[in-house]
Amino acid sequence: MNEESMTRVARENFDKTLATGAETVRGIQEGVTSALENVRDLNVRLIDMAQANSDAAFDFAREVAEAKAPSDLVQAWTTHATKQFDMLTKQAGEVTTLGQRFASTSSEPVTRRVAQGSKRQQV
Repeated sequence: MNEESMTRVARENFDKTLATGAETVRGIQEGVTSALENVRDLNVRLIDMAQANSDAAFDFAREVAEAKAPSDLVQAWTTHATKQFDMLTKQAGEVTTLGQRFASTSSEPVTRRVAQGSKRQQV
């Protein structure tokens, strides 16, 4: 190989590397945007959950305050414990689902862009 062809090959490789880097940066930007949207959705859902838990606590406090007999207290406690267990189980499932969606949608743009850049580099 002569010097001119080596320079041309080096330039082509450099250009491919720059293109791959640009794709990766765009993927990271898309991933960050997606992550911000997911964080917003998660925050809103967590606020909703906190409100539901607070409402349940106040409902329980009202039932306890209105109890006229010890059996009313036991009934209020049992009902509250059952509702809270069901609600917390549901909320844990929702947070898990949101976390999984967060992980997959935030990393997908980066993975896709890097794969595209790698394919371009191999050509």
